[in-house]
Amino acid sequence: MRTLTFILSPVVSILLFVGLVLYIVLAYFGQADPPGFELAVVSSIFGGLLFSGAFLGGTSMSEETQREVRRIGILYLVATIGFIFLVLFLPMARIKPEPTGVAYWAIFIVVAFGMFGSALFFAFATGRLIRIIPQLWSGS
Repeated sequence: MRTLTFILSPVVSILLFVGLVLYIVLAYFGQADPPGFELAVVSSIFGGLLFSGAFLGGTSMSEETQREVRRIGILYLVATIGFIFLVLFLPMARIKPEPTGVAYWAIFIVVAFGMFGSALFFAFATGRLIRIIPQLWSGS
């Protein structure tokens, strides 16, 4: 099972990253409303559950597995912060400020980092979570 998770982990990470970026871009350029806080909510739920679960006393997880679960939870929480910035600044990008102004580039940078950074952290955290599923399943 470990071999399967090591193969699936990078594949899922790449597909999830591409899917999230396409979802955000298509929602922005499409007729639909730009992505709301649903990405931040999903990311925060995963992050909060993993992060708090790693601190539970008396668990059957080894100390190294607890640390890894904690790190994965932190990655999800960092992705949540990026998704929140993305949601707050994406409507400003629709206003289309003057392309030579400072506001345009500030909005562009925040939206780009919010979109790519959050998608990358979320995808990477999911890949790492897939990789430790056998450890979580066996309780070691």
